[in-house]
Amino acid sequence: MKFPSFLQRRLHWINLPTLTLLTLLQRSPVVRVIVDAGEFVFSSPLGNVLKSTLATAVTLGALNSRAGATEVTSSPSSPVSATVGTPLTVAFGTLGTQSPPDSWSTGGNVPPGLSFSGQSGQNLLLSGTPTTPGTFTMQITGDTVSYGSTPTLSFVVNVAASGATAPAITTQPQSQSVATGANVTFTAAASGSPAPTYQWKKDGTNVSGATSATLTLNNVQTGDAGSYTVVATNSAGSATSSAAMLTVSATPAAPAITTQPQSQTVVAGVNVTLTAAASGVPAPTLQWQKGGVNISGATGATLTLNNVVAGDSGSYTLVATNTSGTATSTAAVLTVNAVPPTISAQPAGHTMAVGATAVLEVQATGNSLTYQWKKDGTGLIGATSARLVIANAQAGDAGSYTVTVSGSGGGTVTSSAAVLSVITPTNPGRLINLSVRGFVGTGNQVLIMGFVTGGGGTSGTTSLLARAGGPSIVQYGVTDAIADPTLGLVLQSTGASVASNDNWGGTTALKNAFAATGASPFISDTSKDSALLGDFPGNVYSVVVSNTTGATGSVVAELYDVGASSPYNAATPRLVNLSSRGYIGANGSLIPGFVIQGQTAKTVLIRAIGPNPSFAAALGSGNLSDPILYLYHAHDGVTDTIYVNDNWGGDAQITAIGNQVGASALTSSTSKDAAILITLDPGIYSAGDFGVGGSTGITLVEVYDVP
Repeated sequence: MKFPSFLQRRLHWINLPTLTLLTLLQRSPVVRVIVDAGEFVFSSPLGNVLKSTLATAVTLGALNSRAGATEVTSSPSSPVSATVGTPLTVAFGTLGTQSPPDSWSTGGNVPPGLSFSGQSGQNLLLSGTPTTPGTFTMQITGDTVSYGSTPTLSFVVNVAASGATAPAITTQPQSQSVATGANVTFTAAASGSPAPTYQWKKDGTNVSGATSATLTLNNVQTGDAGSYTVVATNSAGSATSSAAMLTVSATPAAPAITTQPQSQTVVAGVNVTLTAAASGVPAPTLQWQKGGVNISGATGATLTLNNVVAGDSGSYTLVATNTSGTATSTAAVLTVNAVPPTISAQPAGHTMAVGATAVLEVQATGNSLTYQWKKDGTGLIGATSARLVIANAQAGDAGSYTVTVSGSGGGTVTSSAAVLSVITPTNPGRLINLSVRGFVGTGNQVLIMGFVTGGGGTSGTTSLLARAGGPSIVQYGVTDAIADPTLGLVLQSTGASVASNDNWGGTTALKNAFAATGASPFISDTSKDSALLGDFPGNVYSVVVSNTTGATGSVVAELYDVGASSPYNAATPRLVNLSSRGYIGANGSLIPGFVIQGQTAKTVLIRAIGPNPSFAAALGSGNLSDPILYLYHAHDGVTDTIYVNDNWGGDAQITAIGNQVGASALTSSTSKDAAILITLDPGIYSAGDFGVGGSTGITLVEVYDVP
């Protein structure tokens, strides 16, 4: 420890506790101040020995140096107590390895009779004999040229009048336990000269304005609980009382409902939350009830009911209970209505030819739905199913059609209007093309495309183009195309061959027919694709596609009404039925496409046959057990799914229309065959036949013109 050169250590004056303290302090890199009568002797150049009572050990933070900075501390803590007429000397020095300051800066209120010396050296002294009582605060900073300044020390000296005595607590405040709302008084007393002042504290923090020997707290609450002490202070020192603990217990109070649950009306399937709140001392327990009966586990302020059903409707209350009583909320009435129907597909309006059949249909979801169709706002007698069939449409049938859908649990929804127009067209809508991509296998796994030409009031022949594409479909990304398909046209009634082709030969007549119908060109005149062109009378035909090599793979079979490019003639036979039979492999499909051309919409019946007993019996074995039927519409570069059916369900309207167009009967209403009855505007469509669950087998897709 460094002291001024004139400050001599007199170790024989240092008792053991002092020596121990100095040893500890010597290990701390901080500035210390030590003053103790009989333990330090100051010699020349002061000229006489100064002895005083131990005044203080003051800690300054370390100088900013290579070793870093140390925060300012005090040991013992400021303030230092002194007495008027009693000499006092405080020496400021450094401990540890830091460089000592080159000079000192002082400021503040120096007690009269005391003065600083040594400001320009490494050690600073505060010495003299106090002459005036009071509290004096000074600021001390050590400065060094190389490393800057220490943190400033705020140093306090309390000078007591001669004969003053430090305070002593003579009456300790007492701990108390009270209920909320009570008034509490803490009392203490202290001796000392001059008479001490008081400051009450709660949990170590001054209580504002509490500066007398008595502390009164009115209407205490739980937040007033804590540890209370009083500090007595005069010029000779201070004294702190023992802690008085204040315990505040809430005053018992019966429950009261502070937030009432609210009634709600919802639809089935949603989640419902009821919320209430209650006060009380002690805090009450909670129990929700429905109709006065406890709901198991419902013991919180919030009751949540998930996926509510009609049975959850009722009156809900919250009961709050504690030792002082019980309170019950007002009833919150929950009303659960059935989910109203939802329309997933609106009925579509069409322009129909006079005498045609029009079909309007709505698709909706809900429970036990009922339907009522209206024309121009007036209900149609007997029109109470999802599908409205208007046979032999006339001008009087034109109008705006809507359907109101109702659910068994309540709630209704009305469709948007479907506008039906009825005209006499010069080019009525009709089927002009059938195409199918399918699998050609061995045995009975050939691809068969059937069609019927004719129609009411027709006679003579119609010009038809049939094609079987194999090599030419590779350009469209088909990787398993058969290399050499052969094409045969068979009269279904006799099985007789009408025409056949193996390798189309690039004839001019065929090329012209391709151009007239919009059929895509084959890849070359010598490709092994097949095609035939001819005029055929009204009858029932089959186009059979097989592979001359016996290999298996994919093929595209097509049939075009070449006469459709000429002005419409009602007497010319036309395509009235298209069908395709093929094999669906694992995760495969049979997807025939067809085209409707003309000025008006055309109603068609589309069926996917597999398990129908008559079909299965005719096939013998290998039929598809469960087809599902998708209807697609290609337009503007996109393809939309516009209808899906899985299991026809014995639909009476489909049965009636099937009988009308001569379709083979679906003999079982529970068979898993699929069917769609729909009116379509002119455009390009395809019917996708898939096996449900990846099932495989032979299936038949049919498209019927419904007159």
